[in-house]
Amino acid sequence: MQPTHREAYPEEPARCAVCGGDAHAYGRAWRREKAISESFGPSESLSVQHSRAVCCACVHFAIGKTFHATIVRRGLQVKLWPQASWRSYSHIFSESLGHIIPRREDWRRVLTSPPGGRFMAVMTNTGMKNLVYRGLIAEDGDLFAMLVEDRAVWVNPRLLGDIVLAFEAALADGLRRDDLLSGDYSAASIFKVGRATWQVHEEAIGQFRRQSLHLLRLVHAIAASPAR
Repeated sequence: MQPTHREAYPEEPARCAVCGGDAHAYGRAWRREKAISESFGPSESLSVQHSRAVCCACVHFAIGKTFHATIVRRGLQVKLWPQASWRSYSHIFSESLGHIIPRREDWRRVLTSPPGGRFMAVMTNTGMKNLVYRGLIAEDGDLFAMLVEDRAVWVNPRLLGDIVLAFEAALADGLRRDDLLSGDYSAASIFKVGRATWQVHEEAIGQFRRQSLHLLRLVHAIAASPAR
């Protein structure tokens, strides 16, 4: 997205405050104060904190109008409201799959069977933070990092797949998603499914809670709910 005359940074060499690249690489740079607000993210996360210029590529992922235009142009079934922006949703960018605004089934497919080529995944639970510009590029499908809010989570696809299967089996038998994550079951929840059934699932999930809590938290977010 190109800046207007008032939005444009002077035509002089500058680095982009957000990504650190040539601020004029994609057309004339934006003035930082016109491109991003103070709520865009912590200043210490910017690549060049002192720069007052932002490149057009970073502006694209910083403002709501480009998000709205992308959704409309691609005909995606995504809820829009006036304040909706890139930060409002999770994203997957892949050299082989393109751009996906993932649903639970998309997360399970991509994270347990990573696509060919490089990809980047950012997951937001709050929709309040700009994560795309801080995303981590994955190049190894056997072990890769993704950003979940402010945390880098290392994903082993095979192990994640095992946890998904165990978690969804427990959900199918009537255990609650939050209880499986916390391990804090009520007596009523155990009585509902039966102690023997609860014990089988708790033994399976408990080992992941002790050894791979970061992945269990991820599965808590992406596991499929039982069909009704």
